[in-house]
Amino acid sequence: MSFESLQEFYIVAQTLSYAEAAEQLFVSETALSRHIKKLEAELGAPLFYRTTRRVVLTPLGEQLLPYAEKSMKLKTEIHTVLASHFHNEKIHLVISAINITNQYIDLIDLIAKFNLQYPNISIDLITSNRSVSDLAAHDSCELNFAPELAGYTDNHFNRILIRHDQIIAFVPQAHPLATKKVLSLEDLKNERLILISKGSPLFNLCIQACQNHGFTPNVVITMANGSNIRTIVESGNGIGLLLEYPSMQLHDDFPGGTKVVFREFQPPVQVDFNLICKPNLSSASRAFLAFTREYLDHRSS
Repeated sequence: MSFESLQEFYIVAQTLSYAEAAEQLFVSETALSRHIKKLEAELGAPLFYRTTRRVVLTPLGEQLLPYAEKSMKLKTEIHTVLASHFHNEKIHLVISAINITNQYIDLIDLIAKFNLQYPNISIDLITSNRSVSDLAAHDSCELNFAPELAGYTDNHFNRILIRHDQIIAFVPQAHPLATKKVLSLEDLKNERLILISKGSPLFNLCIQACQNHGFTPNVVITMANGSNIRTIVESGNGIGLLLEYPSMQLHDDFPGGTKVVFREFQPPVQVDFNLICKPNLSSASRAFLAFTREYLDHRSS
């Protein structure tokens, strides 16, 4: 039984809502339900009576609740001890983030505030288009901000959800697909596609999404950034694929009478922008993880 499982139980018990608790914990409702069931299996009895209309604590849940509350207070005390420890020992932390991370979270502000609380932890921020597999190969880097297809599971890494997003298409206005209100990925089967640089997380996401729908995409051009993709699409060379949230700025920058339209997919190609963490984190990485959870909690309140 871990602090994390007790924290999840405690938040569900406080809110009596899996949906609200999942939002506070920055996990999917499905994942939270799975974690609670695992805890119930470990204890040998249910903790909640759950119907379609409400969630109620069982007698065992009522008995466990004060202990879960004590564990939360103990966790806070542990963080206080860690903070004191870090003030007396110089520690180095390496964090990797893809170039568009600041579109999802104010990473500079997060790091600045973390460093004020833990001044003896020096931070090396690597900003690039690194993939999660690169993270695994980099011994000193335990934390990586990157997008993944929603629902993707990899037991080698833990995750904190930063924001939900989706892949959208940039379509030349003169293209036949521009007349459709929404697209399906199958619509792209025989199209010329323009993507972010090969090997980047977004490139890999687009390839994976297409392959999940039974075809290998015809990628004719890869570019370093979304603005360049927009320009190529305007020229009629093909259809561009980008993440919606970072693309909002590109949408705002389009002049009147643009030659490009934005189209969503149905069903949506959902993406989660996550803080992806190696297992067996160092004490410095655990401190950053806890601080990030609090930072996100304050942002959403």
